[in-house]
Amino acid sequence: MPSVKVYSFAGKETGTMELNDSIFGIEPNESAVHLVVVNYLANQRQGTQSTLTRAEVRGGGRKPWRQKGTGHARQGSTRSPQWRHGGVALGPKPRTYGFDINKKVRKLAMKSALSDKVANDAFQVVEDLKMDAIKTKDMVAALNGLGAAKKTLIVTAEKDEVIYKSARNIKGVKVSPVNAINVYDLVNADKVVIAKGAVVHDSLVTEGCEIYGHVTHSVIFSGVRIEEGAEVKDAVVMPGSVIKRGAVVQRTIVAENAVIGAGAIIGEETGNIAVIGHGITVPA
Repeated sequence: MPSVKVYSFAGKETGTMELNDSIFGIEPNESAVHLVVVNYLANQRQGTQSTLTRAEVRGGGRKPWRQKGTGHARQGSTRSPQWRHGGVALGPKPRTYGFDINKKVRKLAMKSALSDKVANDAFQVVEDLKMDAIKTKDMVAALNGLGAAKKTLIVTAEKDEVIYKSARNIKGVKVSPVNAINVYDLVNADKVVIAKGAVVHDSLVTEGCEIYGHVTHSVIFSGVRIEEGAEVKDAVVMPGSVIKRGAVVQRTIVAENAVIGAGAIIGEETGNIAVIGHGITVPA
């Protein structure tokens, strides 16, 4: 089971923590990572480029000269591609460059990227990743203390405007909540600085997973399905997750826009506490 050092925000080592071997200790699959990165970049393309064909260019409706007897080559329009101000032949048109890939491949790529960062000592856990005020100078000093002054991905447990605004003007530094990280950002960063609250004791349950058994002390990403009979305790369920009928969720924070199926048990037993986010309706 991989183990990483835990630091304070000032850069001092405060202890160590063990990570889930199935998430942070696998053999990285370069092929899966490459495919997911290509997919991410392709999906970022707007595809709005457009050129005018000869049918779309204004003018050219009259034949410029008669077919025979002039000595010129025959022409039917002054908007043919060979003419100045003519249309473009085979030019680009708006299109979608994105493509779909298997959910299992995305899951494998995320695990591979995380495992690679841990294996190469580029994964730093910070115990108190928080600031009292928006200060870029303080953020620069903290990153220097952590040895993460270059291309760095800062991962927070939840959306943090103070951390984001303190780091947004630093070249090469990106801030992302744990439910929004992607393989490209992990691969692109030289170092990952992550809040301890984002890497809770057991694991990160990534997008596309299905939970059938017991999950404790975990951050469950958006897009995860908690199936019937599954049991989730002491976890954070991110927006967009689906809690199916018959699932038991105890002592858990359920974030905004999660979908809770009829018959799911949300903290109904004695001593259980569930925090339901804004906009959540728990069916009878």
